[in-house]
Amino acid sequence: MTGISFVVLVWLATRAVIFGALLWSAPAHAPGALTNWDGIWYEHVTTVGYEYVPDGRQHDVAFFPLYPLSVAALMRVAPIPFAAAAAVVNNVAFFFALLVIYDWLRRICDVTVARWCVAALCVFPTTLFTVVAYSEGLFMLCSAASLRAFDRGAYVTAALTAALGSATRLFGALLFPAFALDALLRRRGAGALWCSACALAGPLAYGLYCAIRFGDPLAYVHVQGAWRAGLGFSFPDWEYVIAYGITWMWPYQLAIVLVGTWWLRRRTFLAPPAASVVAFALGAAELAVWGKERLTFLLVFFGGGLVIRYRDRLGVAATTYALCGIGLILFSGRPYSAERLAYSIVPIAGALALFWKSFPAFGFAALAVTAVDAPLYAIRFARGIFVD
Repeated sequence: MTGISFVVLVWLATRAVIFGALLWSAPAHAPGALTNWDGIWYEHVTTVGYEYVPDGRQHDVAFFPLYPLSVAALMRVAPIPFAAAAAVVNNVAFFFALLVIYDWLRRICDVTVARWCVAALCVFPTTLFTVVAYSEGLFMLCSAASLRAFDRGAYVTAALTAALGSATRLFGALLFPAFALDALLRRRGAGALWCSACALAGPLAYGLYCAIRFGDPLAYVHVQGAWRAGLGFSFPDWEYVIAYGITWMWPYQLAIVLVGTWWLRRRTFLAPPAASVVAFALGAAELAVWGKERLTFLLVFFGGGLVIRYRDRLGVAATTYALCGIGLILFSGRPYSAERLAYSIVPIAGALALFWKSFPAFGFAALAVTAVDAPLYAIRFARGIFVD
């Protein structure tokens, strides 16, 4: 099976599952199932425009402009409602993001790693946000294309896509320190440094717009206080996350550790199929014990550790970008949307794919457990229940 065929197959299969769950959950108002939560804000920006008053409340100026501009452009070309246009832009952008990610990892690693990464991005329950009216698909396309182009030395392409990524989401600006550090350590020259500076184009241009329109160039930063109560590491909230997955579940964790220790000592005496079954069971049990925080643990903590472990394979730029992203997630107040934000940082999934290539049983366990969560995420989202 070719790389394109693999991407198409996995993308279509997971789209069918998510769309099916969304439509089944809200048959009477299916379009509304696509525009809950952030989708409501994007719809207002697309159809009405930005609004902001410094009153400490939530305003749509918090959402960067490239995604709603793309949706508005499609609505001008095709006479379709916002929900359909927003879903088309997100899904199509995600499809091309998968093609870019597959090609990038195939070149810097190998085909097996590329397939594991594509499968994870399609199967993880956070793939829901590449289906509905969110900017995930477009952001992942721009950031992945920029990383791939930078690795190739195609600095003009990398600069353009980095600028577009930072115009889609503030996290795109993290490509600036990633590219700058890589350029300095590997002595890439002035072209690479100029490319890194372009990653700041999105926030700077948007800040200029906010200054002209609202008299506050940092309006999109100031409004974040309505969503997050202060910046910095929120120890009580992260303590709860860790406690839910580890501290409160210590008897089960201990049992898994004991069985894992036994397996490590006995695996050479087991037939390969039996050893794989035990490894699969251990991986699935660990994810099950983590409960509703499993994806946060998998992406933020375990994935972050693997980014460091495979830094030589991922490269300086991708490693720095991922670690800066995880740092921003950890130190941006309460851990709202932590798993969704970490999911959109492509090198984290690449690091998981590298690990799963060496230990495929754990990879299949992760995909099996998280695949069960995917339609449940969609059902809750369609019913207006907060899922990220």
